[in-house]
Amino acid sequence: HASRGERQPRHLDVSLVGVPLHPGVEYVDRLRAGLGVVRGRREVAALAFGDLHLEHIRAWREDRLSSANLGVPQLLYPLWHASYSALHAELEASGVPCEVSALGPRISPAGALRVG
Repeated sequence: HASRGERQPRHLDVSLVGVPLHPGVEYVDRLRAGLGVVRGRREVAALAFGDLHLEHIRAWREDRLSSANLGVPQLLYPLWHASYSALHAELEASGVPCEVSALGPRISPAGALRVG
């Protein structure tokens, strides 16, 4: 739901630019258009992704979203190969209310997290 995605940047006092994705329109083209809006206001030094371990997704991003294609100097993966259990423990310890939208049974036992 879009309103959930809007609360986090507002809480952090950062700008949010929504980039709608549509069937038949290339993801990279949509991202390029969104970056054009941002570049009208400030320099873009990096793009960050929450990928944990999917090598083929990261390889695709590295290939298609390179500085040559989008003009963004750096792609960041701050959670790359992070332990699921360590992330789960950090989330619980933070006390930050949240909803996890997708997870597998070996990551979290039944009832440990609210899935929304």
